[in-house]
Amino acid sequence: MEQSVRAIVERSESTGTRAIVVDSLSHPQHDGGVRKTAHQYLRPYIRTHSHALVCLDHEGCGSADPPDELRGKIQGSLDVNGWRDRSSVVVLSPELEIWLWAQSPIVVSAVGWRSPTRLRTWLVERGYMHEGAPKPHRPKEALEGALRKVNKALSTAVYLEVAKNVGFAACTDPEFQRLLIVLRAWFPNE
Repeated sequence: MEQSVRAIVERSESTGTRAIVVDSLSHPQHDGGVRKTAHQYLRPYIRTHSHALVCLDHEGCGSADPPDELRGKIQGSLDVNGWRDRSSVVVLSPELEIWLWAQSPIVVSAVGWRSPTRLRTWLVERGYMHEGAPKPHRPKEALEGALRKVNKALSTAVYLEVAKNVGFAACTDPEFQRLLIVLRAWFPNE
């Protein structure tokens, strides 16, 4: 997630922002640690960094709260701990792979398939997505299955190829669109 989000944020022409210098951190306790202690983990950076973007997968973070409630709780902790008006929380639901499944030939190529139609048909036949749906309902399992089918290993390279090359208009996920709005507000392209 760290490298994918960084690659997205650094695409200033695509995000519609000025160039952004990014310091990225991974919480040692992963999504659960982000959920519980993002405000503490980021405390050393309050004076040295202008903004904090906190990202976590909803699935696997250990919370039964809906994504909006979870986002609000984490944001509240950030606000009272020095990050008010200069932080934002992104809760990917169910997980990062939901952003990967943009309708783009780049995704098909990154996953190692030759034909978007064949990949889509295969995903539907295997129950990873419903006919006519824009994305798989189990995005991580769909990715793992599609990679297995073509004997391709799951690696950061798959995520980075998509993050660095897919047009942002192809990603209709509401949380992704919310991220773009936040970045444009923080770093307007002047």
